[in-house]
Order: sequence, then structure tokens, then C-alpha cells
Amino acid sequence: VGALVEEQQTVSLGPAATVQEAAEKMAKHRIGAIPVLDSGKLMGLFTERDLLNRVVAAGLRPEEVSLEQVMTKDPITVTVDASLVKSLSIMFEHKFRHLPVLNDGQLAGVLSCRDIPTDYWMMWEKWVSAQNELKAAVG
Repeated sequence: VGALVEEQQTVSLGPAATVQEAAEKMAKHRIGAIPVLDSGKLMGLFTERDLLNRVVAAGLRPEEVSLEQVMTKDPITVTVDASLVKSLSIMFEHKFRHLPVLNDGQLAGVLSCRDIPTDYWMMWEKWVSAQNELKAAVG
């Protein structure tokens, strides 16, 4: 997956940044998630779903809430040498649309569903379908 994120200009914020700041950056850069870094270390990931479920639905004011309060803390990550199959498995299993990618413990980028080539999605869906058919036939 390293090749899929190596050209990214990753946008990040610190844990004290507000949800309002994050939403503005997400809109400006047309992205669905922002890594939350503290001294270069990945602390969390703030996603569109976090905005909807933890801020808007909870009736919180975006300009008054810090990312640290509503981010997904200690997100599952993969390393740059992880296979696309492994990364897709994690994303499907946990219903993620964004997966942070690390290189020697530092954020290399965020793998998004949009970054994955269409032919991989089609192969993956066929593989999952075949697995489900096999499970149904066996038991």
C-alpha cells in the first residue's frame, strides 16, 4: 500500500484543533479523514463519521469541541509494506473507509477507498462472494 499513499500530501491537525478547523480542512482538500498527530505521533483519526455521529448527532458545537474529544483514538494501522489484500481485509472487517499507513512509526499517508484501483475492488468483491458461497455450501 505504500505505493498508493507515497504521493499524498497528507493533511493533519493536532489534538487541540477544533472540529470546525478539521471540517474546513476536510472540505477544502476534499478528504474524508484527518490524522490527528501529536509531536509527529499518530494519536487518532477524525473522520466524516466521527463528525456526524460524535458531534452533529450529539448536538455539540464544532467550534467548541477539540479533535481529541471526538476522534477515533489509536486507530488500527498498516505499514507501507502491507499488502493491498491485507489492507482491504482490515477495511472490510471493521467497515473502515480510511486506514492510516505508517512508515517506521511515522504517518506515511491515509489509504482511502478512493485510492484503491477499481479492478482490485472488483476482484475483492468476487473473492468475498466466492468465500460466502463456499461457506454456505459447506455448512
